[in-house]
Amino acid sequence: MLTDLQEKFAFNVAVKGMNYTQAWIDAGYSTNYPLCVLQPHASKLAAKDKIKARIKELRNELEGPDFLSQSEYIRGLTEIYRANLTDFIDKDGNIKLDGGSAKALLEYNVDEIKKLGRDALVQGKKIKLVDKLQAGRDIAKVKKWWSDDTNINIDNRTVNIIVESKDDRDNLNWIKNGMREQTRSHVVEIGESSGDK
Repeated sequence: MLTDLQEKFAFNVAVKGMNYTQAWIDAGYSTNYPLCVLQPHASKLAAKDKIKARIKELRNELEGPDFLSQSEYIRGLTEIYRANLTDFIDKDGNIKLDGGSAKALLEYNVDEIKKLGRDALVQGKKIKLVDKLQAGRDIAKVKKWWSDDTNINIDNRTVNIIVESKDDRDNLNWIKNGMREQTRSHVVEIGESSGDK
């Protein structure tokens, strides 16, 4: 039998796809220590037989026929991303619903036929696809190519950056000072110190 914290930890790993340290923190375990201390504790917890068994059990439940797998989800998003309006229009300009992926079709309307003059008939047709850029963003999130999260994870690593030019130094200061979301024109020039020449 798992405790509530252990169950949440296993859920975070198996279902939410978190790494052990993220799962540890989100489950509610103590975070009063630096990450270099938390990471080994989280790894030790994940290595316990009952935790490994629960993670495996949860993952197996998600792979059943009642659940959408990650690969199915990505395939559907990919169909949406690759769809074009021309997939739904024949060479004569008529709408053909069997031409493209139905997943990409958001809206299809046919207005009533209106009579103009003696013999002219007008029929309004409208077709709208799902937002392909949003599908692309969703694919990138699932694949973890990027995230909306702009929080910086400080984990006691040292990064050495070699600055070779004044522009590089300006860019580094711009990033270091948290100016990522402001335009380049708002960056204040930082003068060279006497040791930089």
